[in-house]
Amino acid sequence: NIQQIVSPSSTSSFIVTVKDSYGCTSKPAVGRVIVNPGLLALASGPDTICEGTFATLLAFGSGGNGGPYIYTWNNGAIGNLITMAPTVSTIYTVTVTDNCGSPPVTANVPVVVRPNPVVNFIPNPAIGCQPLVVNFTDLTNMEGIEYYWSFGDGSSDTTRNPTHIYLNTGNYTVNHLVKTEHGCLGKITIPAAVKVYPESIAKFFNVPEITSIRNPVISFFDESSNTEKWEWDFGDNSGTLFSNNTDHTYRDTGTYIVKLITTSDQGCSDTAYGRVIIKEEFAVYIPNTFTPNNDEVNDTFITLGMGIKDFEMSIYNRWGLKIFYSADIKKGWDGRTNEKDTPCQMDVYLYTINIVDVQGISHNFVGRVSLVR
Repeated sequence: NIQQIVSPSSTSSFIVTVKDSYGCTSKPAVGRVIVNPGLLALASGPDTICEGTFATLLAFGSGGNGGPYIYTWNNGAIGNLITMAPTVSTIYTVTVTDNCGSPPVTANVPVVVRPNPVVNFIPNPAIGCQPLVVNFTDLTNMEGIEYYWSFGDGSSDTTRNPTHIYLNTGNYTVNHLVKTEHGCLGKITIPAAVKVYPESIAKFFNVPEITSIRNPVISFFDESSNTEKWEWDFGDNSGTLFSNNTDHTYRDTGTYIVKLITTSDQGCSDTAYGRVIIKEEFAVYIPNTFTPNNDEVNDTFITLGMGIKDFEMSIYNRWGLKIFYSADIKKGWDGRTNEKDTPCQMDVYLYTINIVDVQGISHNFVGRVSLVR
């Protein structure tokens, strides 16, 4: 037997003849050597995945004897289709062989693992009284392209740093989700992230609302709810009173704005306002005798009173002649005439006094006064 080693690069036919020692040649024999193409390996998968997600890798072999092929991965996995969950960026290598002894070939699939965002946030304030305005500040460790908030009261928002108003009392669980440019998601849920206390409602009434300086005592009755502390300001610079029901005495006339601040045991406050009107009391005293003898006792016929806005007084002698006039309540009659400035004799004189009080009501008085020297 004679061996002949050949290495054809493609499928080839060979002719063999045999010649014996007598010089006789055999008929030719034809042999055919089939040369299969070399193995080819292809592999594919996602270029990038997010941390905690899966990558599906696919390998494809061709050439050799046409299969079946054996796929062996560098992480020990077998098969042309595998699913992996790498925690770091990894290059996966697949080796393809056939059952014909063809030289094995390899293919690489790089998979880049992107980190998920670490989501966090701050509500400011986290605790307060209704209605509570809360500003949420996103503290995620990387920039996002999408943001989602669920405020726990049925409301949501998609801005990065939203402001939300909680109208009702309660403890609210807030969910916050962030998506990065690579599609990686991060989420945080904070139970009772926001706590809203009930408001204190300030309310009161006063009796009376309108009175005069003659009786300036006002009674205040509290009708507030959810209140532990009361602060009264009666509008007259008399200081602050800490009580629920109280009486207050006003020292002067005027219109006063009363303020009540109530505070709950959680520190929630409310303010209510009321009004008190203290009017001037109208009163007039007109004497019937005066003694203008310069002893500084009862030397002037003068009208005394309160609650007077306008004043006019005229004095007439017994013959009806006007001898004195004044439009100033502080300027009384000293027993002299206006024109001549001469003393008048002892006698009984007639006066008319016309007054308009602070309410705009006119009062007219006619009477007699005795001048005694």
